[in-house]
Amino acid sequence: MKTVSAFQITNFKAFGAAQRMPLRPITLIYGANSAGKSSILHALALAHHAIETGDLDTRRTRIGGESIDLGGFRQYVHGRDRDRQVELVFELEPGRLSGRMEEILRPARRVAVELAVGGGFANERPVPSGDTAREPDREGGIRLERFSVQADGSSLLSMSVRGDGLFRLDRLDLGHPILRESLREILALVTTIQDVNQEDFDGMGEVLNDLVSGVTARQHGLFPRIDDKLEKPGEDAGGDLLTISQGRRQRDLAQAARLFLPRVLHDLVEGISSIIETAVRDLVYLGPLRSCPPRHLAFPQHHDPNWLAGGGHAWDVVRVREDVRERVNKWLGDSSRMKTPYALEVLDFLPAVSMPGELSSKLEMTLHGLFREFLGGLANEGPSILRTLSEAAQGVTGQVSEVAREFTEQVNEAAREITEQTTTEVDDIFRDQIDTEHIFKRWIDEIVESYPDGLQDLILVDKRSATAVSHRDVGIQGNRI
Repeated sequence: MKTVSAFQITNFKAFGAAQRMPLRPITLIYGANSAGKSSILHALALAHHAIETGDLDTRRTRIGGESIDLGGFRQYVHGRDRDRQVELVFELEPGRLSGRMEEILRPARRVAVELAVGGGFANERPVPSGDTAREPDREGGIRLERFSVQADGSSLLSMSVRGDGLFRLDRLDLGHPILRESLREILALVTTIQDVNQEDFDGMGEVLNDLVSGVTARQHGLFPRIDDKLEKPGEDAGGDLLTISQGRRQRDLAQAARLFLPRVLHDLVEGISSIIETAVRDLVYLGPLRSCPPRHLAFPQHHDPNWLAGGGHAWDVVRVREDVRERVNKWLGDSSRMKTPYALEVLDFLPAVSMPGELSSKLEMTLHGLFREFLGGLANEGPSILRTLSEAAQGVTGQVSEVAREFTEQVNEAAREITEQTTTEVDDIFRDQIDTEHIFKRWIDEIVESYPDGLQDLILVDKRSATAVSHRDVGIQGNRI
């Protein structure tokens, strides 16, 4: 979640009070059993599911499958108190963003988006003071009830759902730098003035305040979306700039702001929501590693119902995906990271009954090739040797038999003088000419490729001794991948 810098939950499962978690490229969550580690991941799974489906009263999430059982709102709300609101907060740092939203949010260092999920949207009822009070509607179902945006700790806007199911603005800080800069930019774009000053904003305040009550939104996935059936810059005048007269400057600017403020709010809410949606959609849940996998992961034919929830899926991903395994090994061994001497490797298991035939065939083919090379060498060198012997024989006289006898004796004497050192030299020549390790590796690769359904086991290897290590020896129990 590169664009989201922190995540906070309130009234969700184990947590009643707000719990904030800074997020980094690698975020470790650790603590005692039942301390709430899973609650954090489950809240993210709920957000992912709501973004994809709009369902906030779910038992199973798309990302968690059978591994995550939320049990519906009444089970995941803290204390099973339906009158509470579950709050999810996503924090953004504009400096980590890019494009248009980085420009819009640039005046702030930190932006927090709060989403409140409740047991039914609120109805309004009159109270003696003449105001209205909100009360839960038990028939409303589980849905988003409040959406708010804060910048550097101050409220930028807040929306809540009404009895008709529409979101309306409860608060909008028209003086906030983010909103003011966005409105200033669009007014400079669609009108004949070059800049909007503080006096202009003061003059249009009353008009903008009246407009706020008419802005509505509808829930889409996890977020509200302001009605996008709004006029775009220039549409009202066929693309021409709106004329701001000198004598009626504030009134004309107020009318222009009335026309385009909904567009500014739409782009702001849409942009922030889209950034968070994209980050949450990228989440992949591998499952918790609550216990160590069996000694030989490949051999169990049937896994119990807790296989995925127990961490089997995580191990399967690391076993099957070489790219994930390489990244895990990089973290395990990198001197600037975990600095361990361990690495995950995959072992291939092949049926023993087929090995004699496979290896026999490979050996025969290899020896056949070597013999062909040897004969080819003789074929190339043989004629020259024969020519040399023939030339020597032409000058031989009647002493041929004596020469032959002496030659035979010399050969026999040389054969008797072959020592262990000579044998060692021959062995060295053989090793230099034939790469047996390469040949053996090629055989193995060819045999493994011929068995696409062969078994694979994931093991942890101590690189210092090149030996397999028991999972429990390195203390991975209870962690997550």
